[in-house]
Amino acid sequence: MKKFIHTLTVALVVSTCAVAQGLNESKNMLEAGTRHAKAIMQNSRVADVKAPAGKAAHRLPTPTGTADDIIYEPEGVRSDNLVREDVSYLNIGGELYLDNVTGGVSHYVVSADGNSIYMRPISTWNAGGYIRLDRQADGTYTAHTPQIFYDQDNGDGTHLLVWATRLKLHTYDDGKIWYEPEDNGDGSYNTDMRFTFGDGVLSQADMTTTGGLPNEILAMTDSEGSWLLYGSGCISISPLADGDKPAVLPGDNVQQAAMLSYGNIDMSTGGMTVVSKPLAWAVSASEPGAVYVKGLSNTMPEQWVKGELGGDGGLIFRKQYLGINQDSKQHLWLMPAVYTVDAVPSGGAEYYIPSYTMADAMTLAFDAATQTYRSVENGALTVSMSPSHVNYVESFNSPVITLIDDRAATPAAPSDAALLLSSYGYVSMRFTLSPTDVDGRFIDTGKLYYRVFIGGDETTPFVFNAGTYHLDEDMTDIPYGFNNGIASISSYNNSHYFNIYDPGVTLCGVQSVYKGGGEERASDIIWVDMSGTGITSVTADEAAKVEYYDLQGRRVDNPAKGIFIKKTTTADGTKTVKVMK
Repeated sequence: MKKFIHTLTVALVVSTCAVAQGLNESKNMLEAGTRHAKAIMQNSRVADVKAPAGKAAHRLPTPTGTADDIIYEPEGVRSDNLVREDVSYLNIGGELYLDNVTGGVSHYVVSADGNSIYMRPISTWNAGGYIRLDRQADGTYTAHTPQIFYDQDNGDGTHLLVWATRLKLHTYDDGKIWYEPEDNGDGSYNTDMRFTFGDGVLSQADMTTTGGLPNEILAMTDSEGSWLLYGSGCISISPLADGDKPAVLPGDNVQQAAMLSYGNIDMSTGGMTVVSKPLAWAVSASEPGAVYVKGLSNTMPEQWVKGELGGDGGLIFRKQYLGINQDSKQHLWLMPAVYTVDAVPSGGAEYYIPSYTMADAMTLAFDAATQTYRSVENGALTVSMSPSHVNYVESFNSPVITLIDDRAATPAAPSDAALLLSSYGYVSMRFTLSPTDVDGRFIDTGKLYYRVFIGGDETTPFVFNAGTYHLDEDMTDIPYGFNNGIASISSYNNSHYFNIYDPGVTLCGVQSVYKGGGEERASDIIWVDMSGTGITSVTADEAAKVEYYDLQGRRVDNPAKGIFIKKTTTADGTKTVKVMK
């Protein structure tokens, strides 16, 4: 087997917080068909994976099989929506990453006679066909490798054929490690990988590791026996547990608005920033004592989560299955947890990293005076890719849920407004739309809107034309959280953006509008004037203090040409506006 003579770095993922897709890398000829949910790492340790220099490479005999031998549609009984966990390799930019795959959506096919099982060999390479496992006399199953499973047409009359081959982790005298075929000592190699199968669970027989690295893997190899730096070990494919079904909202539900507030941890300081997001809250006469909440997960925003009211009025959440995230092809669970924040040294600095431990349940205590349900200080609700431990996609630290009644209210005025002139000739406005009234109480975002005014005219709202903005109809009142899908009207949490396709616009205003309690009330209009060389925020309040900062946060007394932050402190708060000079 060939070995790469350069050092390959393996990053072992030990904790994950988010998932992304679409990595199409490996030796250039593997540019098509990759699907991998790459974890963004919180903590990782790095080890060199390299055979000692000058050591003769082990080479397998030339593998057999052609593209016609690839199994694309195995015959038998297919079991879907299974949970796959393994430890897999993939190549990203010349580095060899080791990914702890949890909650992967998987399947297998069992032949009618039970003598064969067909599976996808490598979770970080989802293209191609299946490999076959053959039943043995002792009831186990064996994958006789190499087995061809992928054929890529290179477009020039040639093809790249890929096999799944069992490789064994080998540690050399100098401490270097590498995967290579297991030498039987007689000129032959052991390339059989054994599996067990029972109660619907298909598991690799050898689940041992060395320093977190699988001792054997199903590796992608080419026609010369070279490892293409993709592979999976410690493979387990199992059905969902009994009772793992997404919550279903009863038909006789009664809903009201609610708000979730939670803490985001600043990795550089360890401090907590409070973030709020709207929820739907529902109760049902047919399920007394049950509470349903929608909008908790950003990953699965339409999925309802079920809680229960305790004897003391508190709200209790337990671990529950949320369903499949179709983007990342992963099963997700809501998992109560407790967290700590630890200082981790790295590169001469310290970073503050949250660590989560699974809890049986989390109770949010009820405060009747404020209509809030509040967790304990170090409690968290997480969205996890694993049902057995916290491997989180999302985390909501120290959550507080506030119920919102339907009442008339004057909304808080928009803040942090800024106008930017695009190099394409249109004007962009960004601003913050707070889901609160002038007294700081939460309001129903489903009844919150904003209006735009142009040129100092406070009587005629700007019309967002259906054709220009790709809308079903003309709009003047833009709902909180609205996105038109082409980024000319967009939002993220409380941040909102829109474009005006008239380069002559230099004065633009925005106003909050609330339609609750049977009334419509509006805030003051916040005007932003872009004239001459700068942008100035014009509000009803007289500025008490004006300061300028550059984009590195340094105070600037006399801003020169460039982009600066103008911080205007007024009698009722702070307005921040980007200044272009």
